[in-house]
Amino acid sequence: MTLIELLVVIFIIGILMAVLLPAIQAARESARRTQCNSNLRQVALACIAHEAAQGYYPTGGWGHAWVGIPDRGTDTRQPGGWIYNTLPYIEQTRIHDLGTGLQGAAFATASAQRLQTPVPMLNCPSRRSAAAWPTTLDLPHLRQPRLTDTVMAVARSDFAINSGSVNLVYFEGPATLADGDSASFVWPDMSMATGISYLRSQVNSSAVHGLSTTYLVGEKYLNPANYYNGSDPADNESMYNGYCSDLHRFANKTFPPLMDTSGRTDPYRFGSAHPAGCGFSFCDGSVRSVDYSIDPALHACYGDRTTDCSVVAGQVGP
Repeated sequence: MTLIELLVVIFIIGILMAVLLPAIQAARESARRTQCNSNLRQVALACIAHEAAQGYYPTGGWGHAWVGIPDRGTDTRQPGGWIYNTLPYIEQTRIHDLGTGLQGAAFATASAQRLQTPVPMLNCPSRRSAAAWPTTLDLPHLRQPRLTDTVMAVARSDFAINSGSVNLVYFEGPATLADGDSASFVWPDMSMATGISYLRSQVNSSAVHGLSTTYLVGEKYLNPANYYNGSDPADNESMYNGYCSDLHRFANKTFPPLMDTSGRTDPYRFGSAHPAGCGFSFCDGSVRSVDYSIDPALHACYGDRTTDCSVVAGQVGP
């Protein structure tokens, strides 16, 4: 083969690579997106099963300084959040029950073990794998939540539950279990909440006006620079914590879903690593990709369980 022939071959191979590589990348992203939607559907079905068994969707718990405690049920006495309360319905009862019947140091050790245990179903493969990621920020509630040993890495989720169309305050929670159980303790006002799960919520399906047109769980927005480092204020706790920006997001006219964007942090918004749109499960168990250019009013309607959006539901892509 002459030098000219060799150069021609290399040129042709380069053209083929330029043509095929984007197609291969697109096929891989399509597969990842399909897996993400499957994960969303399984999580949605778990939330629906929780509602059927307990009479309400999984509560948001007490606040970001608290994590799940298996001996405290599923109602307003449960400090852990919606993912913790959903574990028995995704075949993760073993993780949920860590620390059952234990107190003091023994419980603290078991609780720390749970915080470091990932569940693949709760991550989007387009963003990151299921793993224990570092607690970079040296804050007490991050490295040692209430009644828990110190943790230097925790499992995190890429999904957040719908907390409504009105942005609500995030909350650390009471200092002790006794404070939280006291009738005199003053909790933040949640009377404006229009979502499915939030601080100490107990929302049932009869309170949802349009199961097929109300968000249940969606992908949460995250700055790509912070996928793995735990330095994002909206992605620094474990997925077993109580009500916080890591696990709860809002859908309103001001905060439509956004594709993950370098340099931008947003603790209120739903969003995704997928170029085609943000995945959401609805209260009927269906999963749809919502375009980033969705009408803000329609997005807010889907975030509000008190409004029937069936008339405009067809505007959201399959």
